[in-house]
Amino acid sequence: MFKWLRRRRLPQEIYCDRQVQTLPDSHAILFGRGAAVVPTVQELPSSQLGPISEPLQDIPAADVDDISGAVRLEDHAAAPPPEKVVLGPPDDVRFRTPTGLEKTVLEFDRALIIGSCFSHIFCLYLPHVFHKVQVDHIVYNHAGTLPEAPQHPVKAYDLQIIMLPLRTAMPEQLYFRLGYNDLAGHEAAFQDAKERLIQMLQGALKYRETKQIATFVANFAVPQQNPVGRLLPRYDLRNPVYFIEMLNRVVADEIADLANVHLLDVDGISANFGRKYVQDDLVSIINRGSILADWEQEFDTGRLEALAPLSTLHYSRVGEFIVAICHEMHAMVRTLRQTDQVKIVIVDLDDTLWRGVVAEEGIHRPLLTEGWPVGFAEALAFLKKRGVLLAIVSKNDEARIRELWPSIYGSRLELSDFASIRINWEPKADNVAKVLEEVNLLPRSAVFIDDNPVERENVKSAFPDIRVLGASPYEFRRALLWASETQVATVTEESG
Repeated sequence: MFKWLRRRRLPQEIYCDRQVQTLPDSHAILFGRGAAVVPTVQELPSSQLGPISEPLQDIPAADVDDISGAVRLEDHAAAPPPEKVVLGPPDDVRFRTPTGLEKTVLEFDRALIIGSCFSHIFCLYLPHVFHKVQVDHIVYNHAGTLPEAPQHPVKAYDLQIIMLPLRTAMPEQLYFRLGYNDLAGHEAAFQDAKERLIQMLQGALKYRETKQIATFVANFAVPQQNPVGRLLPRYDLRNPVYFIEMLNRVVADEIADLANVHLLDVDGISANFGRKYVQDDLVSIINRGSILADWEQEFDTGRLEALAPLSTLHYSRVGEFIVAICHEMHAMVRTLRQTDQVKIVIVDLDDTLWRGVVAEEGIHRPLLTEGWPVGFAEALAFLKKRGVLLAIVSKNDEARIRELWPSIYGSRLELSDFASIRINWEPKADNVAKVLEEVNLLPRSAVFIDDNPVERENVKSAFPDIRVLGASPYEFRRALLWASETQVATVTEESG
């Protein structure tokens, strides 16, 4: 995205190896409608960073023709807040990383970013998501050798982020004039791109030698459509969408067996937001792999007809997109550190695992399990694969429930899948206590789910550290499957 920086003058304090004390309120990080500036953490929570409603003002001058060093950004909280901010839906940037199960705020010392010019934008957003983090940046636009060491000892970094330039792996010369019917040519082009990509990746992983630094390698956002044509084969190397998907597979395969190296699914996050709101391939070349932004208009002022900014034609959500990527990494770190890890999920039955009260109403209620109930049951099955224990606490007739269960969920979810079952008329707080004693876990490791607010309050009063859900069954699945606290880095033979 920032090829134009070589022809534009930007603030020296951002692109030089020096400490940043303040950023001017006119400094927009992203451009045009949907652009975002850096606010103070106090004024605007990082979970709600949204687009600014006014276009980019002019950027202060500084010569950055020699962008070759690393960048250190500190004290972002000193930056003045924007005057006008238009927020999207409050939970949008946390859609993939729900916060309902979080209890502990993590603190970070340093992060290292290695990658293309586009990756520099994360230097400005990361401190708003990773509490107190200081960021170093090394530009890595071409396959080559990194400096012998980063600005600080490798052990000083909590994480490193690698964002490789797609254009280096897949230059225009590789595919522009390649004939559509030249199948062998497309296969050779892919092998060439694969070799370039592996060489870049291996070079970028230089500082991983200690294996102690958590490393996130971003994949590429694939084009929005097949530029050759929508009626042509989808899963074919002649389709650039598939071509880039296969390069993503190369990245995933290369890092699969590397300790403490993980794939950052930028492509998946782009799909979540809607590619049309964040990707620039509707205007620029597919191998640019960058974001939708107003940066070209100043170079098009001599046209016969005045050219409106790109943002007036296509709304951009790039600011939110960048913040969402930062939250994705933050969630991954929380999982790796097992922060607030959930080890058992304790569920009620009626109006929780199915609709209604089956012991009284029977099993012939319309849509007894279809929709959110079976989605919740499937979520429990996935949690069990991760090694999370399941338990039932329900005020019900146990014999009746056991009689009806095979007709409700059959072999999809069996009572034997639950490590502890307490179906009786005793107070639920007492039953939760017995479940925790039986599985030898503390309340802080448990989530209790019940549709009755009185029962939730009683359990919460008895166990202040327990986490509770239940007000909206529409939130069960996302909260349980996507929260960092229920995720694991690996699935063992025993759990899976």
